[in-house]
Amino acid sequence: MKKMASLPILFLLFLVSTGCSSFVRDADSRFLTRYEKQNQSDIEYTLLKDVEINKDKLSKGSAVKVIVVADNNWVKVYVYRSSESILKSRRFLVLYLFEDDFPEKKFSRDIFDREFRKVLLEK
Repeated sequence: MKKMASLPILFLLFLVSTGCSSFVRDADSRFLTRYEKQNQSDIEYTLLKDVEINKDKLSKGSAVKVIVVADNNWVKVYVYRSSESILKSRRFLVLYLFEDDFPEKKFSRDIFDREFRKVLLEK
C-alpha cells in the first residue's frame, strides 16, 4: 500500500523536473517557425556555403527551404532542395546551436538570426 501512495508523488516530481526549464520558450518557438513559412507558403532561401552529407551535396547558391527544430538545449536548422517535396526530400543540417552558444544559456532571437544569416539568405 505504501508503494502505491508514493507513485503519485514520484510522478509529480518527474513532471516538475522535466517541465521547469525550457531553453526555447513557446513565444520563441513561434518566432522560429517564421523562418519556414510566411502566409502559409514555404520561404525560399539561397544557401551561402557548400554542404555535403556522405556523397550528396548542396552547392553554395542552391535554392533551398528550411526546417527549424528546437529542443530543451539546442536548435537545429535543416535545409532541403526547393524543387523537392518536404516528405521526399534529403535534409542537410546547416546550423546547430546549443544553449552554450547563447549568453546565460538563454535563447536569443538576435543571436539565432545572426547565425542563420551566415548560412542562408532569403530570396
